Amino acid sequence: MIPGSANPLLLTSADSGYAIERSLRFNSGDNANLSRTPSAAGNLKTWTLSFWIKRTSFPTDGTQDGYIFNSSDTGNNNHSMMRFQGQGVQKLQIYLYEFSSSYGAWEIKTSRVYRDASAWYHIVIAMDTTQATAADRLKIYTNGVRETEFDTSNYPAQNANAGQWNSGFPQSIGKPTYGGGTLNAYLADVNFIDGQALAPTDFVELDDNGVYHPKKFAGTYGTNGFHLDFKDNSSNAALGTDTSGNSNTWTVNNLIAAGESISTSAITNVSSADNTGTISATAAGWQSAANAINGNDGSKAPSSNNSAGTITFSQALVGVTKVRAKTRFYGSGEARLYNGSTQVHTTGTGFGASNATQYYTIYDGPAIEIDQYWQQMSASNASDDFWALEINNVQVNTSSNGGNLTVAIPGSAITLTTTDATNYGSLAVGDSVNNGATISAKNSGTPSITVDAGSWSNGDYIVKPSNATADNLRDTPTNGTQADTGAGGE
Repeated sequence: MIPGSANPLLLTSADSGYAIERSLRFNSGDNANLSRTPSAAGNLKTWTLSFWIKRTSFPTDGTQDGYIFNSSDTGNNNHSMMRFQGQGVQKLQIYLYEFSSSYGAWEIKTSRVYRDASAWYHIVIAMDTTQATAADRLKIYTNGVRETEFDTSNYPAQNANAGQWNSGFPQSIGKPTYGGGTLNAYLADVNFIDGQALAPTDFVELDDNGVYHPKKFAGTYGTNGFHLDFKDNSSNAALGTDTSGNSNTWTVNNLIAAGESISTSAITNVSSADNTGTISATAAGWQSAANAINGNDGSKAPSSNNSAGTITFSQALVGVTKVRAKTRFYGSGEARLYNGSTQVHTTGTGFGASNATQYYTIYDGPAIEIDQYWQQMSASNASDDFWALEINNVQVNTSSNGGNLTVAIPGSAITLTTTDATNYGSLAVGDSVNNGATISAKNSGTPSITVDAGSWSNGDYIVKPSNATADNLRDTPTNGTQADTGAGGE
């Protein structure tokens, strides 16, 4: 938030009531971008792009930082580019590159620099190559003011096709379609109008104090037109939803939806459990099965050829955060952890291919509940040798096969029963929730959720917070005050 500024969460017009609710953050380190290939070309001579942008980095090296919009033909020979030029230049550059001539067929580069990281810029790019006056064929507006000073001003020829953008070739937002130069910035309220060259007043308005505000576009979008408001954060894919009515939705790549906090219904019962008490273990599928659970990692228990060896507990062990097995996989194999009929973890096939006899880490992560260890070779007519199972740094040890554990396995859990199964489908084992807890098991039939920690009481709620690493944010252009009008560059 800019000190002294108005609420930066929403940009709202006092006259129209239109609000920009969310922005989308593009981070070059994530290779974040949106992509789309139109089913057919639109108007190649006349179109308008309107968008809000807030930059977050300004490289001074040789990278071409900041491709905002880009499209390339088959083979990536010709490109239409709209970008902030890197190498410390930070000027808006729009041009058509033609491989055949190794030169820009046309190019416009502003004299204005765009390097105010604290403010949002509103930019309109209006293309109309049918105009007789060259300077009217491509107009650029920054915060409502038409750019008239350029470092480079080679305009498209009259009635020329403006390039690959709005063609049937692949398009991208946030990176080139053919290489590096990804964008570091926030984008908001992106409108593309196919077939019309419009003015900023179609997208913004001034209040009585001369402060810039957004205005909902009320016209038609044309065949390939789209509106990206980034409001739908129900999934990553939903971030690319076109709200113009055209359904020209974009594919989302390496961008994360925020999601809102998710809460269960009220807790009605709290119960605690641990692994003390009488718990037995039974080994099966092994030759000399008792050797698998005698707590002696010097006694071998081979498995039967091409069959699974298991160790099953009479009740689920809670608070399990680490499982190791001393074993030898001939070739490779797989190990699994079960809780009832539910497989809660697998190493995947091809595990332990070194053939070495050693302790292998089967699981190391958030607390889970298990009642069976399962292991099998990948190859047919092969067996694996097994010596010992270790859970939470304690070896499983019984007096006989099917006997009770002689040493308790550390671990505890808290089971929280709720009024109903509200939002159970949005919660998963391993999710972090409130009170510093992690979900270790779910039972939607009861309904109940088991967690590994926290102080809980009846009437509390289990809450999964929104994703802190999300790219779909409430940082949007400000309402505007004397401290920051929202018009970048002051």
